[in-house]
Amino acid sequence: MMSLSTNAFHGLNVVGATIWAFLAKPASVEAIVAHILDRFEVSEQECQRDVLSFVEEMLDRTTILIN
Repeated sequence: MMSLSTNAFHGLNVVGATIWAFLAKPASVEAIVAHILDRFEVSEQECQRDVLSFVEEMLDRTTILIN
């Protein structure tokens, strides 16, 4: 994925790509976690941690915005 604001390329794994696709529409962290838990075998705690980490990184890179 390419960030137009920073001209940087970001590689995504399967879970990252799933989160990114889910963010095509505005979504809460809770909705993203629920979606990932439905699709992958992962503990809720690990899922929450990973989703928050992904979202924070995308915010830091201004790849996503919070409205």
